[in-house]
Amino acid sequence: MKREILFRGKRVDTGEWVYGLLIESKNGECHILVKNYNPIKKQGSGHWYIDAPCFQVHPDTVCQFTGLLDKNGNKIFEGDKLRLENLWSNTEWETFVRFDNGTMVVDIEECDYNMTSIGFIDEETEIEITGNIHDK
Repeated sequence: MKREILFRGKRVDTGEWVYGLLIESKNGECHILVKNYNPIKKQGSGHWYIDAPCFQVHPDTVCQFTGLLDKNGNKIFEGDKLRLENLWSNTEWETFVRFDNGTMVVDIEECDYNMTSIGFIDEETEIEITGNIHDK
């Protein structure tokens, strides 16, 4: 199965979210290259280039896609606020997605463990995005 690599970040100029590939410069600036683009062959040069919008984003808003979707089909990113509802036990939690020790994790307070990989949430638990740490 192919894993989609995708980032999002808030544009410096408008504050809007943009989605695509992350480009980090040596001076610390971050840019998102919008992912829906077509490579174009430059006339007469024999070289290909990417004709796609690229936007500078606030580095502290850059979040990576977890590879998972919520119950509504929305992509879950690092920094998203989630409502988890276990349909079997009728238990509900609110938590945030974060990156820790090489994996995307969530903290479920009533459980015996501190963090669990978001990929280990069982099939009996519905996940819904209710916000994120960057939007108030």
